Amino acid sequence: SMASSFYGLPQGLYLTGVAPGSGAFEAGLQAGDVITHINDSLVENLSSAVRIRDKLSAGDTISVTIFRRGTVITTQVRLSNRQMVASDYNL
Repeated sequence: SMASSFYGLPQGLYLTGVAPGSGAFEAGLQAGDVITHINDSLVENLSSAVRIRDKLSAGDTISVTIFRRGTVITTQVRLSNRQMVASDYNL
C-alpha cells in the first residue's frame, strides 16, 4: 500500500511482465498494469491473487479489472496451465 500511494497507483497486483503465450498475454495485459479485481474480488497483493487463483483451474475464464495509465479496464482472461507457460509468475 505504501508503494501504491507513493506512485499514485491503486492498491493491487502490479505486473512487471506478462509471459508470451499465457492467458494474460492473449487478453492484452501488459507490464505496468495493476490488477485490482479478479471475478469481482478485490486484489490487494500477490497473496490475495494467489488465493483466488488457487480456487480456479486451467481453462477457466475469469474477469480481470486492471488499472492502466489512468484508465480502468475489465477484460476476460482464460487461465493457462502454468506448466505450459515459460515462467511461473503469471496468473
